[in-house]
Amino acid sequence: PNPGVYMAQDADGGAYRSAFASCRNTLEALARASDEDGRLAARTWWVTCMGSHLCRAEYSEWRAEAAEQLPSQLTAAHTAVAVGLAGFEPMARCVLACGEAVGVQPDKTLDHVEAAGARQQAEGEWQRATAEVEPLRQKLQDTFLSRTSWLGRRKPALAASASEMGIDEVRVCQVYVYGLASRLAACAPEAAAFAESANMRDVNSPLLGYDEARWDPTADLWRRMEMCVHRGAAAASTDLDRAWRHGKG
Repeated sequence: PNPGVYMAQDADGGAYRSAFASCRNTLEALARASDEDGRLAARTWWVTCMGSHLCRAEYSEWRAEAAEQLPSQLTAAHTAVAVGLAGFEPMARCVLACGEAVGVQPDKTLDHVEAAGARQQAEGEWQRATAEVEPLRQKLQDTFLSRTSWLGRRKPALAASASEMGIDEVRVCQVYVYGLASRLAACAPEAAAFAESANMRDVNSPLLGYDEARWDPTADLWRRMEMCVHRGAAAASTDLDRAWRHGKG
């Protein structure tokens, strides 16, 4: 529509808010999407949903084309065809214009929802990974890095930061990093490749048959896995060093 005409018709933004509320389920699907196909599908169905409320003429044209080329039950696999229909682009432009007419940028809204959803998923995955590896972290620090205080209590003797780690702590921390990598979906391939390179007898028990020579912290295979874990931590708005020292993200 003409933005000026639409603004006059929806001066208080009520129609846009009503459409937005009706299409909330597709935004929730966007926030939950775990891959690019899922995100593109959710964006596409949000545009069509908003179009059905705000851009009836454009939506009707797109729907007529879709009825001929798409099944009644749509899935992510149909996204490319849906977007490729001649009527989709005019409908998308109409939805953008309707939003802008009432001071909303629909494209920014979708970007925000997608980013917030990805961050929430990353935080959840990181928390699960660190929780699962927490017993290993405690065992490693108590067994290999603990010292007795003047009160006779044993506690981990850790460096103040990752940059100050001595080689002994680096070696012990490597086992923890591998444990995290094996539990982060994005790092699983690197973890599997490293486990094979390290000749692990049991991928779930990295200390079994541990061979220090195969755990070279300067090797490319190790660095790729470690960087993947760092990316996982960053995506969850935390860092690996904090998890190693405090057991949480």
